[in-house]
Amino acid sequence: MKTSSLALVASLVLPSCTTTTTDPAKVEQTKAGETKAGDAKAGDAKAKTGEKPEKTRRPRGKQIPAPADVANPPADANKTESGIVHKTLTPGEGESPGDDDSVKIQLTAWTSDGATIETTDGRKTPKLVRMGRPPVPGLGEAIKLMKVGEKARFWIPPELTYKGRKGAPEGTLCYEITLEEVLRAPPTPEDVAAPPADAIKTKSGLAYKVLEPSKCEAELAAAAEAKPDPEDVAEAKAAEAAKPEAAKPTKVCGVKPDPWDRVRVDYTGWTTDGKMFDSSVTRGRPSTFPVNRVVPGWTEGLQLMVVGDKTRLWVPEELAYKGAPGKPAGMLVFDVELHEIDEQPEPPPPPEVPEDVAEPPADATKTESGLAYKVIQPGTGKVKPTEDSVVEVHYSGWTTDGKMFDSSVTRGKTTSFPLKRVIPGWTEGLQLMVEGEKTRFWIPVDLAYKNQPGKPAGMLVFDVELIKIDPPKKGPGSVHGHP
Repeated sequence: MKTSSLALVASLVLPSCTTTTTDPAKVEQTKAGETKAGDAKAGDAKAKTGEKPEKTRRPRGKQIPAPADVANPPADANKTESGIVHKTLTPGEGESPGDDDSVKIQLTAWTSDGATIETTDGRKTPKLVRMGRPPVPGLGEAIKLMKVGEKARFWIPPELTYKGRKGAPEGTLCYEITLEEVLRAPPTPEDVAAPPADAIKTKSGLAYKVLEPSKCEAELAAAAEAKPDPEDVAEAKAAEAAKPEAAKPTKVCGVKPDPWDRVRVDYTGWTTDGKMFDSSVTRGRPSTFPVNRVVPGWTEGLQLMVVGDKTRLWVPEELAYKGAPGKPAGMLVFDVELHEIDEQPEPPPPPEVPEDVAEPPADATKTESGLAYKVIQPGTGKVKPTEDSVVEVHYSGWTTDGKMFDSSVTRGKTTSFPLKRVIPGWTEGLQLMVEGEKTRFWIPVDLAYKNQPGKPAGMLVFDVELIKIDPPKKGPGSVHGHP
């Protein structure tokens, strides 16, 4: 194994507030246990109309005592044009964040009646906020007013927070924030609009340029010449021996990844107008993924790199997202630094394309629904699954032009699923099989993906081997027939 991979944490999950507040209860108890006259009348009026008296919603989560000015900003506070009121509690000396940066902050937020809706108090790590995608608009604007090391209090109006969203905290919210660190976004490349003359272009149209060649061999040579403390060496060896084999990293110099390997990288991506749309750098952690499970331009580009290389890729649209809705459009530019390669076993070769992939042969059986099938290899089992069964299978799928779009065989791993949770052609077809059987299905479009965007279109052909039938798994709160 060349090296071990780290878990991929690709994106910031924005926390949702779990508490809403209402006005204080209308009926207040006196020391004698009697209600005040005015409040009792209000309660009587509601009783007459049949309305239920309002209840105070108790705050949930850890509660931090609110500042005295939680509902009313002090006179010496400042106000922005957008309506955010702010006051510095402890000055900072560092830099302020920019639009593409991310920040690490300590934060507590209250509603105007003093209920805590969010806090990092007691957490092991600070909150990470991407300035381009803050949880609420006003929070991003507020943090941009701060410097590293600063502690400030903000009063953010509802139109800059949850905008009256149902179930969300209401009214002006008070935030107390300490800005601990700014994760700077890499600068936009000067050649972001087009590859420079010294970039190398491949036959596919991918262009690339090595920005920083690997120093891997020099680093390993320097480490070999160093004379570490013998006790440190023994301790490190003991710790390494205690790790499972799959978790032991091995830094291999001069080796390029294969398509089936996993890699750990840092990267930043821009559109050709210089707008950054993604970056592992501003998330504060590298990303890990299989080389062949990303856009084609990445799959090709990563195989040109060795561990330690930092390379810029100009990926044409046909090798990127191909105009997919919601994805960055046009040619994309990426700066990629390859940290590690996690070598994986080479998968078996893909199955051969069926000769009858274009249409069912004359000896295929056709059901009333339009599904056609042909048994390729008889099974040894006696029982057939029901629609409530969970099945384990190997499969490969092709479009009618012979293009394979999915295969558990090439992944080297079977897959399991409940029959109720797949396309109708699979639900029907698998119930015709027994364990050990291998069958080819021709599934018409109305029993497949019905030409949904991003899915294989038209009639689809599958070779399916039924490995095992499991009874439906049920448990508290589970969906019937779902594992």
